[in-house]
Amino acid sequence: MELDDMKQIWQQHDKLMQENKMLSERIVNKLLHEKSGSAISRMVGYEYFGVVFSSLLLMYFLLRANVMLVSTMMAISYLLVVVLTALSIVASAYKINILGKINFNTGTLIETAGKIERFRLWMLKEKIYGLLLMPFLLIGAFAVVTYWMTGLNIYQNFLQYIPTAIIATVAATAIALILYRQLYFNNIKEVQQNLREIEQFNQR
Repeated sequence: MELDDMKQIWQQHDKLMQENKMLSERIVNKLLHEKSGSAISRMVGYEYFGVVFSSLLLMYFLLRANVMLVSTMMAISYLLVVVLTALSIVASAYKINILGKINFNTGTLIETAGKIERFRLWMLKEKIYGLLLMPFLLIGAFAVVTYWMTGLNIYQNFLQYIPTAIIATVAATAIALILYRQLYFNNIKEVQQNLREIEQFNQR
């Protein structure tokens, strides 16, 4: 066999291998999208709901800013609730941006896994800071809403509300942990498991 013929056969073989590789990558991306796309979509949906809900809540609070004139503690409570609500909107927008960059039809498995891990770490930090700030948020919101509904300033006799604050904090913490697991970390775990399965498939 002449050298030119061998070269031509090799080029055809190389072309076939490249086409097979591209086909395999498309199949893998399709499988990954089908298995993990719904998990990502669910988390994006949660964030859009959070943006809408927090925006409505923020608008309501801003329209009733006169509560800050009641007392210094009431003003601090009001500002705390407003700032944390605004931050939750910003955080949701940031998470939507991260999730929006996860495209199973483009990029490598390593890149996709890196984006998922980045989102997981963000959610872990958010959970920790959220749980630490929760008692202050609950007390502040309770104080403001109680004044709006009854005209009562709970800070004038705050000691009697401490047991209620403790019970509310424990209950809210338990609910928050369940929601974080069900809405986020279970979905993240599902996507990561799918990525590992696809990686093992590629290694065969």
